[in-house]
Amino acid sequence: MYRLNQQSNLSIKLISKAIVFLTILPALYFAINPGKIVITTIICCYLLLLMLLTLKIKYVERFDSKELVIKLFLWYGFATFIRGVITAVTYQDWTTIFSSGVSIFIFMPLMIYLGKSTYTLYNILKSFLIFGIPLCFLIYYLSDDPGPLGFTHMIAPIYLFILLVPYVKRSVKVFIIFVTIFSFFSDITIRANLVNILTAILILSTYFFRLKSWFLGLIKTLRFVFLSVPLIFLTLGVLGIFNVFAFGNLLDQYEISDSSGKTQNIFIDSRSSIYSDVYNGLEKENAFLFGLGASGKTETQLSNLTYADFDKVYKEGRRGTESGMLNYLQFGGILGGFFYFILMARASYLAVHTSNNWLLIGVGLWISFKFMFSFIEDPSVFTIATVFNFICIGICFNEPLRSMNDLEIKTKILNYLLPKISVN
Repeated sequence: MYRLNQQSNLSIKLISKAIVFLTILPALYFAINPGKIVITTIICCYLLLLMLLTLKIKYVERFDSKELVIKLFLWYGFATFIRGVITAVTYQDWTTIFSSGVSIFIFMPLMIYLGKSTYTLYNILKSFLIFGIPLCFLIYYLSDDPGPLGFTHMIAPIYLFILLVPYVKRSVKVFIIFVTIFSFFSDITIRANLVNILTAILILSTYFFRLKSWFLGLIKTLRFVFLSVPLIFLTLGVLGIFNVFAFGNLLDQYEISDSSGKTQNIFIDSRSSIYSDVYNGLEKENAFLFGLGASGKTETQLSNLTYADFDKVYKEGRRGTESGMLNYLQFGGILGGFFYFILMARASYLAVHTSNNWLLIGVGLWISFKFMFSFIEDPSVFTIATVFNFICIGICFNEPLRSMNDLEIKTKILNYLLPKISVN
């Protein structure tokens, strides 16, 4: 038994390091060779899948979860992937299927199980602190790309570390705060990063009120608001009653700029057009219920723009958007969006309503916020940021962590990766 546990622990440590390194490597390669990303992504994604199989992932977490919502999300995503394989026609279709398709519908959902395993979770957190953050800073110095392969997106796991501040030793606290401040001011024109950091800090502030009688009621209310507000606005938008993204048009223009002089109108509407593209694409194919499949693309006016090579990138149509939820709607239809919703709703419910410690309650509130934010941002691409989004979902399903009190959580984290910690 000891030999088996030792072998299991070594496998988990190796997998944890590999996940951090290989989900950052494509962005690092892109920083050195802009535009070169597909082959690197495929190699890294497939190598990780192979490792998860050959290193006996059953030691990490057996795929026999009692949670039906996880199974529904996994199997519907796999069905969406197979539909994409069946309907793929062009070379670009096949490239999309076996790159981003494999990542979105096969690899990333498996990351939920890593968050469900306490020992694996601790190893991934440690690996990101030791290896991931330095690699992200290397990307910062090599590239100023504001997209999903840029520094602020790759350093996104720091959002989870913000919630860990009350539980780690002082030196780690200082380091997390430093990285957070650096990320915030590295490019203040990237609105998504600013919103994520400010929200994580806001959730962190609730730690000081955790013993108040009204605390849990407030968190439950905020969770309900985060989950329901985007559904209300989506319904109003589809019915043509109110477009929340165009609300900024009613306000005075307000620009923010960084030290290099780059400016960004904070209220600019950059989402109405992509929602319109997806809606029109689903309507054209009468695919509202099941979506367009993993190789589905929508017509877009970007195909007519010659600058930034838009006419080449979107020659056959748009194969995904900046919005995570909108991608699930495009590829999987209403059912795809529904399974993603119940996954996030169930995960946040378990964390907020059944946890004995503030950390899990905070992560549950964060997950409900990320559901709302997925209507705006959080594209499901092969990056460390997406990995941590799904790991956070897995944390909510982690029964041993939910059962601990705050002192037990702090002790486990302070005694980082003690051999005595069992593999769940």
